[in-house]
Amino acid sequence: MALGTAIFPALSNKAASGDGTGFSHTLLRAVKTVLLVALPAGVGLAVLREPVVRLLFMRGAFDENDVAMTVFTLLCFSFGLAGQCLGPVLTRGFYALQDTATPVKVGVCTVGLNLVFSLLLIRPLAHGGLALANSLAATFNVVVLFYLLARKVPGFGVKNALSFAAGAAVASLLAGGAAAFVDGYLAGVPAGGTVVLALRLVMDALAGLLVFAGVCRFLRLDEYLYLEGVLRRAFLLGMSFIRARPSYRSR
Repeated sequence: MALGTAIFPALSNKAASGDGTGFSHTLLRAVKTVLLVALPAGVGLAVLREPVVRLLFMRGAFDENDVAMTVFTLLCFSFGLAGQCLGPVLTRGFYALQDTATPVKVGVCTVGLNLVFSLLLIRPLAHGGLALANSLAATFNVVVLFYLLARKVPGFGVKNALSFAAGAAVASLLAGGAAAFVDGYLAGVPAGGTVVLALRLVMDALAGLLVFAGVCRFLRLDEYLYLEGVLRRAFLLGMSFIRARPSYRSR
């Protein structure tokens, strides 16, 4: 939502000025940025769903049965995280082109599909079926919006976006595997309460993040390399500022 709101003025300005290349470039970068965050986040939630739920909710009246139900629901919701995140960004693309009808039509179809999936999945999967129906509908919404937007905007770079999505998905799956491996090892450590569980999740996340960063760099994913450069420059600027403070005080 934040990214969709932030890029909307730029998209509107480029659309109004007829800058199709700039419009496509801005929207494509936004899509890549969302995928770079949402894909590993979705895999991470799926892999670490049990310790996450235990850390956040396992206290008071929340018992083991509640944990099991919530863990299953979180797994089903995690499949649709990328779709949920991309929806607002793609919708802003249509709004910038002064096309408000298409997102509404697709949204109505999405709601209807969500209802159908819910009726089909609630019996075999119970509450998880409702979550999975939501994830499937969100994914359908994004796929259709992406297809229609690609047809509407020449030079949108569909192959570029799909190639980036495939690379980010591979990196996310490998990162999830690393996080699961570390979590499986740390799960054997004797329980020590909330603090130990929080540290366990931090270690899991660090392992996944390192693998994700390494694979993204190996695959030369452009948006990752750009964000890494921004973070590196910000870190160096901060370090130079810290080193400059003592000399300033001495004067």
